[in-house]
Amino acid sequence: IWSYLTCHGPGPIVFYDGSLNSDKYIDILDQHLPTAYEKFLPQSPRKILLQQDNARPHVPIKTRKYFKKKKIIPFHGQQIVQT
Repeated sequence: IWSYLTCHGPGPIVFYDGSLNSDKYIDILDQHLPTAYEKFLPQSPRKILLQQDNARPHVPIKTRKYFKKKKIIPFHGQQIVQT
């Protein structure tokens, strides 16, 4: 099961078969992140961060390259954000 939560509400619950690996994770992000981003106003002055834990599909080089290509800023709960 995978989903997301924004200040505008929750996203859909995504069911997938088997174990989640980086390929499935990237497919899920490609399918569902655009919908999440649409919930934010384009002129929003804040950055949109993707918070995630360090689960295995989140950290491989393939996933990090995907984030870089898509200009996604992954955020891990242990990090401190300064404003």
